[in-house]
Amino acid sequence: MTEQPTGHPGPSEETRPGQRIVLVVDLDGEPLTPLRALEEILLCLSTWEDDDRQDPGTDTEPLRLQAPLADRVALAAVQRLVAALAPTQSQGPGRGRLLTPGGRYEHAPMTALTLPAADIELLCATAAALGPPG
Repeated sequence: MTEQPTGHPGPSEETRPGQRIVLVVDLDGEPLTPLRALEEILLCLSTWEDDDRQDPGTDTEPLRLQAPLADRVALAAVQRLVAALAPTQSQGPGRGRLLTPGGRYEHAPMTALTLPAADIELLCATAAALGPPG
């Protein structure tokens, strides 16, 4: 029996309540680019919200973000996802190779991650709150 990395279920384990198992393909860090851009946007919004709370202006309405953008909730979820996803990207050849029968094609490396279902739902709500790009 091989030992499974911490946080990754083995073949006989079941997903804990409130958790979701997702399969992540190593795309040399490509999924991290939009997530880091989203993190930057949410950080700016959170900073503006904090500034308006601490020092509300007399000539403008204070920024009041809607859920889940308010109180850094969405930002924290994105940061947790980036932290979980980053180690699965750009791992290089030291991890081994998965070849098709006959060895003519190499599959992309994949990792199974266990993520909080609430974070996935938060990210969906964040996308809805921010609206379509443009």
